[in-house]
Amino acid sequence: QKKELCLLENPFTAVCVSKKELHKSGDVVVPRSKLSPEEAARYSQDQNEEDVFYDSEDEDDEDDPETNQDVLTPRCNPCPVVKPTFLCGTDNRTYSSLCRLDYHNCIHHTNVKVFCKGFCPCKEGDVHLRKKQKQEAERMTNLMNKYKATVIEESKLKDNNLINNVD
Repeated sequence: QKKELCLLENPFTAVCVSKKELHKSGDVVVPRSKLSPEEAARYSQDQNEEDVFYDSEDEDDEDDPETNQDVLTPRCNPCPVVKPTFLCGTDNRTYSSLCRLDYHNCIHHTNVKVFCKGFCPCKEGDVHLRKKQKQEAERMTNLMNKYKATVIEESKLKDNNLINNVD
């Protein structure tokens, strides 16, 4: 349809999204011809490693049933075909749905989380918010470490006083 833009998901599959939705979400699709030579080279390397939207399963492994069993474990449920809601993961890869991100985590035994809504990379506002959250988490970690060190030190002093009083 004229109002939709189809993006390649892998060499065999395309995902079509409405131009209105892309525009409304502020996402920009950059044609490969507009990429700088460095970005184009990096994109080509990424394509060999894994698909931008979905996990790629090595086609060479299809002949080996043992390897195939490792990839599709009974615990990893495949995702239904639904309208994509693009999400950028903390691994800086775009996923077409939360289910696909969870599926990726299950297959690869990783813990990728949603970094922001939309295509990767995340916009500066999202990155700024995440940076603030990370700094707050680091402050809390430092505070807890200081607290634990104080409690341990007090416990040692208390134990030393008890030992000295017994002597």
